Amino acid sequence: MRVTFNTLYIKNQNNIRKSLERMTLANDKVNKGRNLLAPESDPVYYASAINIQRMIDEMDQFKRNADNALTWITNEDNELQNASSLISKAKNEYALAGLNDSQNETSRKALAGDVKNILDSMVSIGNANYFGRYIFAGYKTDTKPFSYDDKEIKGVSVDSGSQGVEIIKKRTFADLKELDEGNYTVDIQKVNGSADLIKVILYDSSGNKVFIDSNSSDESAKNGNITTTEMTVKYEPGKVINLGVGFGIKLSEEDFSKFQGAKISFNYKPGDDIRYHGDEEKINAKIGYSQDVTLNLTGKDVFLATNRVLKGTGFNTINGLPITETAKFLDIDNINISEADYIEVSGTDHLGMPVGVAKLWSSSSVDLDMTTATEEERSIIVGYGGYSEKIILDQKAYQDIESVVDTINNKLSEDLKNYVKAYADGDKILLATTEAGAYVRLTVEGSQNNKLGFEDPNNNGFVAFGKSRRFFVGYDDFKDFDSTNYQSPMVNVLDNVSGNNLKLLINGVETVFSTGSDIDTTKLNIENALKIKGLLKNIKVNVNVGSNSGYKITLEYLNVDKGNDVYFDTAIYDSSDALIGHAFTTPRGDTYPSYEGSKSVGDFLKFIEDLYDNTVDAYIDNGQLVVKDLRDGKSRLTLKLNESNTGIGYPEVNKNVVFTGKYTGGVDTSWHFEYDSSNDILKVTSGGSTIKEINNFKANYSDKEVDLGYGVKILINSNSLTSDNVFDLDLKANSNLNFGDMNIIQDGKNVNVFKTLKNLYDALNLNIAQGGIGAPSAWRDENFKSTANPFLDGEFRGNYNDKWVYQVESLDNKNELYLQNELTYSVNAPTDFSNPINFKLNLKTDSGLKSKTFNINSSNIDSFINTLNQDDFLIQYGIKATYYEQNNKIVFHSGKGTQEISVTTNDNNTADQFFGDTNYINTVFGQKDATIDLSDYPNENVILRIYDNNGSEHNISIKAKKYSSIGELKSAIQSELDANSISVTVGNVGNRLVLTGSGSFSNLHVSGDYEGILGFYKAGDEVKIKVSSEPTGELINEITLDTAGEAYDVADGVKLGFDKGNLYATDSFTATVGSGIDYELPILDRAETQIGEALTIVGTRQNRVDSVINFHTTFTTSNEEIKAKYLGSREVDMTDAITQLQLAQQAYQAALAATSRLLQISILDFLR
Repeated sequence: MRVTFNTLYIKNQNNIRKSLERMTLANDKVNKGRNLLAPESDPVYYASAINIQRMIDEMDQFKRNADNALTWITNEDNELQNASSLISKAKNEYALAGLNDSQNETSRKALAGDVKNILDSMVSIGNANYFGRYIFAGYKTDTKPFSYDDKEIKGVSVDSGSQGVEIIKKRTFADLKELDEGNYTVDIQKVNGSADLIKVILYDSSGNKVFIDSNSSDESAKNGNITTTEMTVKYEPGKVINLGVGFGIKLSEEDFSKFQGAKISFNYKPGDDIRYHGDEEKINAKIGYSQDVTLNLTGKDVFLATNRVLKGTGFNTINGLPITETAKFLDIDNINISEADYIEVSGTDHLGMPVGVAKLWSSSSVDLDMTTATEEERSIIVGYGGYSEKIILDQKAYQDIESVVDTINNKLSEDLKNYVKAYADGDKILLATTEAGAYVRLTVEGSQNNKLGFEDPNNNGFVAFGKSRRFFVGYDDFKDFDSTNYQSPMVNVLDNVSGNNLKLLINGVETVFSTGSDIDTTKLNIENALKIKGLLKNIKVNVNVGSNSGYKITLEYLNVDKGNDVYFDTAIYDSSDALIGHAFTTPRGDTYPSYEGSKSVGDFLKFIEDLYDNTVDAYIDNGQLVVKDLRDGKSRLTLKLNESNTGIGYPEVNKNVVFTGKYTGGVDTSWHFEYDSSNDILKVTSGGSTIKEINNFKANYSDKEVDLGYGVKILINSNSLTSDNVFDLDLKANSNLNFGDMNIIQDGKNVNVFKTLKNLYDALNLNIAQGGIGAPSAWRDENFKSTANPFLDGEFRGNYNDKWVYQVESLDNKNELYLQNELTYSVNAPTDFSNPINFKLNLKTDSGLKSKTFNINSSNIDSFINTLNQDDFLIQYGIKATYYEQNNKIVFHSGKGTQEISVTTNDNNTADQFFGDTNYINTVFGQKDATIDLSDYPNENVILRIYDNNGSEHNISIKAKKYSSIGELKSAIQSELDANSISVTVGNVGNRLVLTGSGSFSNLHVSGDYEGILGFYKAGDEVKIKVSSEPTGELINEITLDTAGEAYDVADGVKLGFDKGNLYATDSFTATVGSGIDYELPILDRAETQIGEALTIVGTRQNRVDSVINFHTTFTTSNEEIKAKYLGSREVDMTDAITQLQLAQQAYQAALAATSRLLQISILDFLR
């Protein structure tokens, strides 16, 4: 065979390539120290190596995640270290230093500047970022978490009612939640029947009520603010009502009689403080197969207070999927409940007060000084069920509102104090029941000028109702209280009742009573009988004359909750057990048996929110119930659910049939009920089978609970038993609705770090070391020289520090004003009551002279005084008569400094009794001795104003000079009277002037000057004071004062008063109010602790990530060794490998040399 050159060439090339491959393989084995260089060289080992490498790659990714996490957490730790240092510095160096008595206003201002820098630095820490991602923003790492935002109120429109009502920006109370951004409507209504009360309700854009403060006074630094969804306050023109959630209402200047209420819509944007714009979500990094680490603490966790959150342990589904808010109750898996079943909710709110109870606030602040108060003025009548107790406080000055509340609670009877409790809510009293329910009712009656704040000039009383704690999953048609007379829907009337040892049965409970000789005795006998059985708290008794004979007894069922198992069954039997009367009612509505179908879970969530006055957010999270307290910080929020799970439906057709118990049968069924009236048989069947047949039912069992078996009991009103009484009842077996126990998954704790630093800054800047009310400054305008000295009283309870400006406002275009003491008029107290006391009382007001004639028959001085003080004229104008036994005087108090008062007698007997002289008829006495020396009087003349029978004013001028005697002064006055044809004669008793009128001046009244220089006083002016914040300009309040020496509510526990004197419009003074540096010390301590706790959490995470990184490094190294040694390859003998490499190199070189020689072409090769 012929071998060509090409054939030889190709063959040698292949040999060289193979030799080269062997040498390369040998070289790789030497270089890599292993003999597994490619999958095909050993597929089994290589597969093991791939698995190991995959684990190493995953571990490398975990390590990269951990490295990134460590960097993030380390940055977080650094920032928190700085925050901890700053808060410690603020507490230990500035707060403690500021409290030192050696500090003054200047030095504290210097400290305030440093605290401001700390606050700014703390905000910067809160906004720290890592590679452009904000560390404390939660999941919103691209959003700057903290900023100072301006509050905005815009789009204000008066939808209806009176104009002139304003919506203004106000400070949010420290322990309340500021409104979210959005649209709101505030509804201001006049309280029906009231002479001066309004109700304020706030709605969000969805029409839901929003919780607000209960009394427009900040209590956040004391007992905490109580909230409500309906605030009732006393109407005062121009008054500012702070709702505590970021805005307030400035009422119009019109009188209450002209005020028509108002409905105002507006848009609200929260602000005027440092606000958080991040979220509460956590960022997690995967640093291991089953290991995640949370990278961040949110800004709320570190710098703000947190909210308490409760979560149910029960998990509910529909078709295997977690329930949502739209789920219908009857569709939930495996619960099988009846449409008449319910969930009973109980618990306490943020402050620990039970939910669903009736709450009743006083309409005005308590007057602590009751030393001169009448018994009626310091009394209230509390009504609960059949209890009606008059609580009379002692005639003394109380130290504070808490001592008043303690006295009320102590004076409640042992029976009533189990059901009613008094609380202090700022300067007002809150009375609340201890029981909750739809038919809980609490009433209070008060007097005019009631010192406890329950002023009731129209005698309508105050009333409050509880809320139902039962949420019905289906049927929910029940009556409410009557909207006119507030009567319970369950009232039974028993007529023509009389006799001894009568047996009264109420819902099966028996008691015995006897009718008395009159209505009051009979009523008392029934109440005592009910009290013995513990029923008086539920039943209010009213007794009248019977329609034919005996008495008509009306029993009102109260203080229970609504429900299909609720009924009111009453019967009275005589001593021989003969039935006298019977009545039966249920709370079911008039549209019974209407039924709209199963309610949704969303309905239940809204029910919870309404029950808690919308202070909570209820929602479903992955099939579980969650309830969050909307008020942050320390919380006493609790919630307990009691699912009825009776399985018993509601009786169709007849609302006077009541079923109780719990169905224990094993299958769902429907029972059919038929009553055979001719044979008096009640038959119960199911699917043709007899469940129960009861003979002589009406005779023996009507109006009594009868056991039907399977845990079901029936009660039928005998009056509704007819042959038409046919109905069905659905029963559900093994009902098992369950939301589980409500456990705390996040507690309300921490403090607002920024707010406490801001409070510390303000306290230092305003020189408020100890919390309280600062002393008033001097009047600012020296040109006016206002002479009325201000005084501030009360107890400041807010958690902030401020300086208020008190500015005198022009009133009715009058710039020079005079604030006068309450004017009085005294007479001798009568000692002889054998004849009527006949006199006129004259009252000079802004609208003219008003007179009232009295002709009082009484047996003693107490009766005389009581008759006076119960007179409508005195009540209308706030006049009060007080007897002072020590000097045997009666003092008529005008009620205010803008009213003058005088008394003239109409007959000789009264003149003798009042003034000690039978001739002093139609006579007005000066109320003090006249001043003889008038030379220092500031004006040239002294003016006396004489009022005639028509109330017309006649002025006379007496020259201001030094008179030699009272006689000379008297003569000068008489000359002026005669010269002006005024039919008045001047006399004197000692140095006291006495003026007697006749003819057209027989109904005489005399007015002098403000100081009463001649013994007759002039009424002062109303004074309007505008109070605003000097640093921010916020309007605090506008108050109108009419009497010197009395303190008027300003805001947040602060009261303002003046001694009598002049005030000039635009003149002003300032005073500080604040919780002070001392209040912030423990808060700063808590802030330091919470930042320290955050550092601990971050440090723990840091250590954990460090450990994970070390583990990953060790793991990777170990697995590389395992991969190389055990799983992925076999180690080679390096000596052998090098020898093999050398041989391969020699072979390769030999092959190259041989091929080179072979491929050298000669002329012979070419010729071949």
